[in-house]
Amino acid sequence: MTDLASAHPARRPPLSAIVRAVAAAAGISREELVDGRRWRDRVVARWAAMRIARGYGYSTPRIGRVLSRDHTTVVVGLRHCAGQIEAGHPDGVTAVAIEARARLLLAGSAPAAAAPVAAEPVPAETVAAPPSPPSTRPAAATAAPRLSARHVGARAVTGHGHVDRHGNIICNPW
Repeated sequence: MTDLASAHPARRPPLSAIVRAVAAAAGISREELVDGRRWRDRVVARWAAMRIARGYGYSTPRIGRVLSRDHTTVVVGLRHCAGQIEAGHPDGVTAVAIEARARLLLAGSAPAAAAPVAAEPVPAETVAAPPSPPSTRPAAATAAPRLSARHVGARAVTGHGHVDRHGNIICNPW
């Protein structure tokens, strides 16, 4: 990750602009990005926001305040994201794609209404999660997550969290 703050100190965007750009790039609202839920799409988008802000030289306590998190959560999130990227995990790939899209939005080179990014095509052997009760979440967020056969169940362990009884993937905080 390059240190953009030292390369272009006058171009360091405010953290609020970074959060707005990441939310737009991930296809979620700013409120969803900073809320307390640990849904995978939000966690991965937060990682992208943390990586961009850290790249611009913002401190972890300041990043944490903007994302409604403790600074140690930011440190752990950056470390976990780096591991996911290094391992080639789809979450890491998605975080990098969101980060790249958000950087384009910050630079003013990309339209804001583009579709959210996706990491990789879903393998053919995936199955839909069990149906869940009606939700108050926006239509884009109500689609059932795609899970492999070993992940379908009341609390099946995924290695990165578990699937709750509604089919939502809950990420572990560590």
